Amino acid sequence: MRRPASDRFSLSSKLFFLAAIVFASMAASCPPKSVKQVSLQSLQVSEAALEGAQTIERTLCFNNPVAESGVTCTNPNGVQVGLTKLVGDPDRPGQMIPVHQLISKYFVKAFDLEIKASEALTTWKPGDIPPVTLADYQKEVQSLLMFVQTLLTQTPQTAPLTAKLKAAIIQ
Repeated sequence: MRRPASDRFSLSSKLFFLAAIVFASMAASCPPKSVKQVSLQSLQVSEAALEGAQTIERTLCFNNPVAESGVTCTNPNGVQVGLTKLVGDPDRPGQMIPVHQLISKYFVKAFDLEIKASEALTTWKPGDIPPVTLADYQKEVQSLLMFVQTLLTQTPQTAPLTAKLKAAIIQ
């Protein structure tokens, strides 16, 4: 004799099925986020990751990153990872500056572009093309990541910096 269909499934299977139906109905009732909301949230996450990357770089360069600043690294780790190497200054051809100083310039430019992108996204209206400043910001973060991966010695000390910069790239 065959058992009724209701007896063929375990209680956990029935509960799982019921939970799936409830979840699907809740998800269907939630309005989708607008492109603007998603872009603003992504930019906020990116900015937080960029701030974290800057903190890591400063920690590698300075013994006391809260109190110290400047072009000269005081932390021996800065020497080990290559922050004190001299490279060409793209703003002043023929001039050499420490890698730390060049990275700092990239951070300043990225944060400036992030502010502009945030302002542009705030005033962005449905139907408008996405603000160009967001793309500019992303290019700067990608350049910073490429620069760090190329000029710094990749060690366990620099891995968190690279990871934070990767996290700052909006997908």
